[in-house]
Amino acid sequence: MALATDDIVSQLISSLESEKYTKTLTYTTKVLDENSIGDEQQPLSDELKKTIQRVHCRSLIALSKYGQVCEYYTMNTSTNAHIDTSDTTLVLEYAYALYKLGRYVQCRDFVLEKVKQRNNSSANANDSANAGISSKLDKMTLDGLMHVLAQSQYKLHETKGATQTYTDILKSSDADGHGNGAGDDDDEVLTNALAVQISNMSIATNQNQHSSEAQNLIEEKAMSKMKKIEAGNNDDNNNDDYLYEVVYNTATHHILQSSSHAQTKKAIDWLMIAEQKCKDEYSYEGDDGDDEEKKTLMNNIMPIQANIALGKMQLGDLNG
Repeated sequence: MALATDDIVSQLISSLESEKYTKTLTYTTKVLDENSIGDEQQPLSDELKKTIQRVHCRSLIALSKYGQVCEYYTMNTSTNAHIDTSDTTLVLEYAYALYKLGRYVQCRDFVLEKVKQRNNSSANANDSANAGISSKLDKMTLDGLMHVLAQSQYKLHETKGATQTYTDILKSSDADGHGNGAGDDDDEVLTNALAVQISNMSIATNQNQHSSEAQNLIEEKAMSKMKKIEAGNNDDNNNDDYLYEVVYNTATHHILQSSSHAQTKKAIDWLMIAEQKCKDEYSYEGDDGDDEEKKTLMNNIMPIQANIALGKMQLGDLNG
């Protein structure tokens, strides 16, 4: 007896979640090549095909086969292929693959074009040529594209553009009611936004400059996050993937723009918190753990300790 379509999709998603990516690819390739599913060879509906295409490309991404993702997307958006050029089914997967391949200019331009199409369609709701793009580029896909755009801009040293993109993401999060660091994705965005700011700062040039609206928003978010952490009231205690990095980047940003002993001391206190959280994250105690764990810890903790030393130098505390 043939499996129901829902059962087949469920099995596909299950194999993806259990990280059996090679097995998943074998099945998705067969189904997409035949354009049918099940023992009775039922033709694929448009929605089912799109779901299987996403599973296929995300399996390729999980296996770091980014070039194959690009080839698949390009092949299927060519004339008379399976995916309509106005469709947005695989745009996020394609953009992410471009980014991972280091094709930052192409990635940036691709995302900006998709965002432009979406904005144009929103402004011209009656334009049938753009209506499909507006409806299909959902919020989750748009948020993902904005993340990839910001990272590409950062890699291209377009710090002004990256800062603005991260600010737009943070504002969008506020609009959804998930602001002030109330989620692991927000922590990642805040971490990266601070990194962009830090990369564009120096102690000599940053003082006495007025912050832009974007910089103010990022700094406000960072300070709000730090207050929660200091009070032991962080909403994300169970999702700390970016927690020590948020603390470290906030402290580094603070120390670089410090104009007083009090500000520098506060930054050092935060760096001490970052150092401990880094140790906690890598679960390293004394001489326990293998060499790889120790190396990972040292690679992450040395920049924190270097900035602690910098702060102490600013205070004239050369002996620590």
